Amino acid sequence: MGMKKSKEKVFKQKVRKTSIWVKLLLPLILVIALLCVLLGLFSYNTLEEEMVAMGQSQALTVATLAEAQLDSSVVAEITQPGLEGSESYLSQQEILIEIQEKGNVLYIYTLFTDGEKVYYGIDADTTETACAIGEEFKYSYEELASVFNGEAYVEEEIDNSDGEALLTTYVPVTAEDGTVVAVLGCDYDASEILYELKDSQNKTLMLAVEGMAVGIAVIFFVIRSIMKGLTGVNAKLYDLVNNEGDLTQKLEIKSGDELELIGNNVNAMLEYIRGIMVNISSGST
Repeated sequence: MGMKKSKEKVFKQKVRKTSIWVKLLLPLILVIALLCVLLGLFSYNTLEEEMVAMGQSQALTVATLAEAQLDSSVVAEITQPGLEGSESYLSQQEILIEIQEKGNVLYIYTLFTDGEKVYYGIDADTTETACAIGEEFKYSYEELASVFNGEAYVEEEIDNSDGEALLTTYVPVTAEDGTVVAVLGCDYDASEILYELKDSQNKTLMLAVEGMAVGIAVIFFVIRSIMKGLTGVNAKLYDLVNNEGDLTQKLEIKSGDELELIGNNVNAMLEYIRGIMVNISSGST
């Protein structure tokens, strides 16, 4: 009984360092986690670029349509403070208000310059927060010089600094002869884009976690199958070693993989040793 317990203790003893199970499972889990994170980031970044580009296109389209409906000669004349209630101001403001309501726009306005600073012209805002004619704009002429020279500009990123998601577009307001008389500023409402991006971010994260879980599960069962075969070989070898030196036993492994080859080689080695023992016994006799 004591010998049997001793043998079981030897068979169940732990490995000296890290087991094959951990050596295989841990690196593969890390690789899968890294791949899932990289794929998730790549997918999200690609989607973000596409959606922002779509928003920029929509903002530019709305601003271009608004500029086409304005009367450039009237817009060019509205540069003096106090003209907010004039018929010419109200006629152009009405156009901007209609664009604002139908074009998913938060703010739309015209700008003019004296060559150094930029000032507000017509503002579609009819509340107390509306910008008066001649009120200085936040950007200088140098920052908007390309627009005043006839080139449209759309901001590359969504501005969410003041709690409102904006994609701002600036397009030149040109006269019939092509002269730029003002600039139209259009703050496109990009809140829906941010909402879609947030939803996509959550879905991407969920898919990454699910993919990681599936990958780990598959690897777990594969490694478990391999370890089961190795444990079986180890158990058979243990029985051979601790079976009173019986060399007639054989390993019966029918896994069809390298473990079966190992078992066959062990059987060949036992048969070779058995032949040596028979020769020694015959020589002694």
